[in-house]
Amino acid sequence: MKLKPYEITTQKQIRELFWESHPELPRKAGSHNDQHCDTRSAFCFFLDNLQRDGRISQALSYRATL
Repeated sequence: MKLKPYEITTQKQIRELFWESHPELPRKAGSHNDQHCDTRSAFCFFLDNLQRDGRISQALSYRATL
């Protein structure tokens, strides 16, 4: 049985899709921890949904940051 490749394979792709999908959220320059709490929470839910939908690997969901 051949496994289907993941649609999204890099953190950069995740971040681009996240910001494209959530233009209403405040965005700050800097690391993940510099972001507004609502933005960080939305990103965590976003990652979880991508992984559950099979669009990213579990390993990528564990290491992805804003």
